[in-house]
Amino acid sequence: VCTVSLYGYKSLTATLKRGTACLPDTSFSINKKPVLRSVRVRKVGEQTYSDSIIQCCLLLKFNYGLKLRQSTGFMQSLFLLMGKNHFAVPDYRTLCRRPKSLPVAIRNRLESGEQLAIGIDSSGLKVYGEGEWKVRKHGRSKHRTWRKLPVCIDLDTQEILSVELTGNE
Repeated sequence: VCTVSLYGYKSLTATLKRGTACLPDTSFSINKKPVLRSVRVRKVGEQTYSDSIIQCCLLLKFNYGLKLRQSTGFMQSLFLLMGKNHFAVPDYRTLCRRPKSLPVAIRNRLESGEQLAIGIDSSGLKVYGEGEWKVRKHGRSKHRTWRKLPVCIDLDTQEILSVELTGNE
């Protein structure tokens, strides 16, 4: 059973991080000495965390369905297990802001002259307005729209190479 003060912001964040920790909680230890960290002045616009650590935290978040605070707690416990507890893990506010500015790297997998076997298919998606219940209750009032979804797939690796959602025009 975990009790958290509603007004204790730091204890709430710590509890949410601890929810996914791989290690037992040792915060009750009496002989624990406080850790002093040196304060370094940063320049404006300087990033504390690399893009790779942000991507790693977000990958954990999406793969395991974690919240941002839980993914930071999970990363901290992973670094402790690996013996890399001197690595800084980004806080949840940084994980919330930084994905907007992360560069997306697209790999070129084909060498010149290499062949690629692809499959192309298109499916229709029927888009409803307020829902089918409205049609049953009030009668048909609006024209239902269709969208096309063409997909291009690599037949060898089953990787989706291209997707585009087109309108009904």
